[in-house]
Formats: sequence, structure tokens, C-alpha cells
Amino acid sequence: LDDTYVYTAPLTAEVLEIDVTTEGWGRITEKASGGATLQTDTFTRFKAVEIDATGGVDDDTVKLLESLATVATNGLETLSIKTGAGADTIDFSALAKADQFVKVTIDAGTGSDTFKAPKGDNTFDVTGAGAGAVDSIAFGGVESLVANSGSDQFCLGPTAVISITGGGGSDTIFGADIAAGVDWQISAADAGDATA
Repeated sequence: LDDTYVYTAPLTAEVLEIDVTTEGWGRITEKASGGATLQTDTFTRFKAVEIDATGGVDDDTVKLLESLATVATNGLETLSIKTGAGADTIDFSALAKADQFVKVTIDAGTGSDTFKAPKGDNTFDVTGAGAGAVDSIAFGGVESLVANSGSDQFCLGPTAVISITGGGGSDTIFGADIAAGVDWQISAADAGDATA
């Protein structure tokens, strides 16, 4: 096995789609904002894959379209996604659940960035400003979390700063570790703020 496959997105690609070929190889498809396919890259037999979409200041979208379990059987252990200065979206909403076969790290960089969660019941541990984890997915630089169809739990640590949008399930927010002096305000059905 080779150690790391590094993919650097071209400035012309605004959407990157990650899926698996029928042969069990990982595939990255570059698309323009209008949906036209620009290029396709494949990878296999790497322990780690790094996707670098930090070039430029455009709003980029990175989508994981299916589980990487098949690619993991060929040795893949980690997937790293880095985005740049735009209002980027990292979209895992097509997944049935968080991928248990490959550990994922997201560094969303600067800008107002969004992470869309997989289906199923997820537990979000928000440990700091835009940082935390959901199952095997660690994230940083994320300003907004969007839940999916499951019954999700959002656990806010004492320095958590993030926007949360619930999904179709029965979602719950916990703030037991937040220090006294936090003001919880319910502004409407299923809406509100917690501020220190």
C-alpha cells in the first residue's frame, strides 16, 4: 500500500463528488457550478486520501455520495477534506449513516461553512467554536450543522459556538457542560438561541 493520495482541486471546480466505482476504487468527480463534469480521478490502495479544495475564494461543495467501505477493504483508513475561504458546504446527507470504515477529518477553513450530516441517528459533540465530531467524522471551521432525517443529539461543550438546523427526526440539544450564565431563549417552535 502507498501512504497518501493528495488530490488538489482546480480553481474551475466548484463541486467535488466522492463515490466508488464498480471495481471498488474511490472516485472524485470535478464539476462546474452548472453541473458539467470537468474531470474524474480515481484512487485505490492508499492508506490516506487528502482532498485539498483550498484554492480560490469561491463557494465550494464537497459531497460524499456513498460509503467508502469497499475502498476500505483495499486499505483506505482516513479521508481528509480541506476547503478554503468561501462559504463552503461539506455534504454527507446521501450516506445512510456515518461511515464506520473510514475516519474522516474536515477542515472547512475560513468563511461561513456548513456540514450536512448523514441519515440515521447522529450524536454531534460540539467541543469549541465550529469544532467537534459526529461519530467517526471530526470537523473544524464549521459554522453551521444541518441534521438529517434521524433523531439527532447535539451535545454542546462549554466553549461551543455553532448554528444548528434540525432535520426530520426528533432532535435534542444538551448543554450540561456549559457554565452558569448562559441564556437559553426559545423564540418559536423548534427555534431559539443559547448565548453567554
